[in-house]
Amino acid sequence: YLNKYAHFKKIVKYNVIVYPCSSGIGNEIHHSLKNNKDIELYGLNIGYKTRGYYLYENYYDFMSYKDEDLFINEIKNFINRHKITTIIPADDNAVIIFKKYEEELNVKVITSPLETSLIARSKKLT
Repeated sequence: YLNKYAHFKKIVKYNVIVYPCSSGIGNEIHHSLKNNKDIELYGLNIGYKTRGYYLYENYYDFMSYKDEDLFINEIKNFINRHKITTIIPADDNAVIIFKKYEEELNVKVITSPLETSLIARSKKLT
């Protein structure tokens, strides 16, 4: 007997990383998008059992972006493994790192342009 409900399988259009998912912004993103049928959220955060662990159905303990080269290599692996289409950075430093490597990661990063983010982060440039 084949599953008669197989044609109702959830079809996801966007696999979205939120990083860091346990920040206040990460929590707001989760609450805004958790019921969107076209989005599968992946919460990545440094440290196990942070707030994101309890919110995100797909939660992953991930590394810090302190070692930028290693971080980008690991995030590329994660993107390929989970067929990620989009990243929503949830803190100022993540915004800059993800936007800086957007083309290399081959995903859409939902944020302001890199130049705008750099200006906004700098008191001197602002």
